[in-house]
Amino acid sequence: MTRLIEYFNNNWMLDIELWNVFGFDSRTNNVCEGYHNRLNSRICRNHPNVWDLINFMKGEEKRVERIKLQWSSGASKPKNIRTTALQSRINTLYDRYKNYLIAASDLLNSLSLIVAKKKL
Repeated sequence: MTRLIEYFNNNWMLDIELWNVFGFDSRTNNVCEGYHNRLNSRICRNHPNVWDLINFMKGEEKRVERIKLQWSSGASKPKNIRTTALQSRINTLYDRYKNYLIAASDLLNSLSLIVAKKKL
């Protein structure tokens, strides 16, 4: 049994820094899903050939260079108002919890009400 636990720990247990998203504003992988959707909609084929992919990647390179230039000049992507408000409420709750103003159970209950699709 000890060898099994050692194997599991050595091969499957990753450092918490690799998977923990606590403190990050982005809580989902929507950026990845959005890019995948962009790729599919721009190529417009179920089974693109290598040339279609190369042309797409050339266009993406130009797009990324434009975005980098915009960011380096201080511009940023506008955030959705609802998402910004939601994140602000979450940050306020975490701050109150870190300052010992609310208990962990209150934090979790409040977070569940904020992110719930349908309130009971």
